[in-house]
Amino acid sequence: MTSNQILDERYGRKKSKQRDRRIGVFVAGALAIAGFTWIISVAFFAPAKATGEITSFSPTTSQLVHVKGFIQKPASSHATCAVAVRNGNLSVVGYLNVEAPKGQATTNFELDIRVTEAAESAVAQDCRVD
Repeated sequence: MTSNQILDERYGRKKSKQRDRRIGVFVAGALAIAGFTWIISVAFFAPAKATGEITSFSPTTSQLVHVKGFIQKPASSHATCAVAVRNGNLSVVGYLNVEAPKGQATTNFELDIRVTEAAESAVAQDCRVD
């Protein structure tokens, strides 16, 4: 036996189960409040997002491609997306920024983009709300 156990036995001290329960309830409550606060902040205060999608891609010449697509965003915001044209190795061979003005949730675009070599695909990327 340790000296603490001997003293506890001599003076009748016992480990308090009620105190341990209170501590457990306090910790669980604090974690629940923190989790609820985090969920509310993520759900209601998340920044606005913009997304872009390419709907049509067609090479016009070896130096020019025709791209159609759209940008979706909150109607009250201005957004910018980059349209990157890629070759077979997924290297960027053409690039153009597209702007979506305020007032429309979806903005369609149709572009002719100059390329440095034969292109095989296009992607809308790096969309941001200004």
